[in-house]
Amino acid sequence: MEAWFTNFDPKNVNGLMSQTGWNSLGQFILAQGGNHGGIIGGNKGIEFLSANMFFSTNAAGEAFLTISERYVTVPIGASALGFGAAIYRFFTSWFIGFATGNGGLGLAVIYVFFISFFWFFGVHGSNIMAAIFEPIWWMIIGVNTALISAGLSARTNLNDQVGIFGKPFFDIYMNIGGSGATLGLLIMVLILSRRRELKEVSKYALPAGCFNINEPVIFGFPLVLNPTYLAPFILSPMAAMLIGWVATGPLHLVNVVYVTVPWTTPWFLGAILVTVDPMAILVALICFVVSTAIWVPFILLDNMTYYRKLKKTDPAAYEEEMKYLHDKEYRNQVKAEAKAEKNQAKADLKKVREAKKAEHHSAKK
Repeated sequence: MEAWFTNFDPKNVNGLMSQTGWNSLGQFILAQGGNHGGIIGGNKGIEFLSANMFFSTNAAGEAFLTISERYVTVPIGASALGFGAAIYRFFTSWFIGFATGNGGLGLAVIYVFFISFFWFFGVHGSNIMAAIFEPIWWMIIGVNTALISAGLSARTNLNDQVGIFGKPFFDIYMNIGGSGATLGLLIMVLILSRRRELKEVSKYALPAGCFNINEPVIFGFPLVLNPTYLAPFILSPMAAMLIGWVATGPLHLVNVVYVTVPWTTPWFLGAILVTVDPMAILVALICFVVSTAIWVPFILLDNMTYYRKLKKTDPAAYEEEMKYLHDKEYRNQVKAEAKAEKNQAKADLKKVREAKKAEHHSAKK
């Protein structure tokens, strides 16, 4: 190594790239393989040169940046990165092992539950839980990417070092339509709901929901402080996450996630992109169907409780709603009047804009 670096001149890289320099480096690396099957201290030989590039520890408990399975190590102590290195060492040793092992499912359940729990009270659950859990999910995706890029399998039964719960896992299997897996809710409200205002919200929220943006649903229905929809708001994403976990882990049907895409990528497209596995589309579709089915009985319950309450509190409004639901001619008349009002509002807005434009031109002259 000394020979490789000694001749290096910042103004002339020929010393570093010389035959002598490369030979010295090569001899150093090959020497680490030893004479006993290419194994020293439990490390594999040169064939696994780039398998692991992570932090580990030695017998003294010092943190090391491991490059090429401990062929080159750089000690990180108090004189280097100090307390920051200690924190990173904690996450990348014990906690990563926990998150990629049997503890990963427990973390995922807590993560999914509290996202919906906080949203129910109007607090951005995704952002709160991201501060706690996303460093873990992103480290897992980093481990997966490095191992699979080094030639190891993307299936958990063939590579026990990969983790299931990388960040994109939740975007393709759990957050179908956004927090709470609300895409199925929007579609089924358009089909099954008898409430006009919810149908209107669903109509405008559906395009955003296709890209996992669901604030219009959470605050428009609202789902915030709405006891009718609390159970499916928690159970729907939980069930979808568990299906993705079973397919990836115990059944080994699909690859683990090891490619990243933006969280706004539609779930069916993201499924194949982050796993590089066509089978993931089928798993994601099953997650969507199951999460949608969980919303259905609560939409029907909402119909029943809403009209029962309306009949008691406002009989006139209840009668008008019943007439709208059962009298097709009246319903078409109401829709035509609403459309005419909308067109009139557009025309009035256009006139106001044209008047302002003309006024602006006059002032300029």
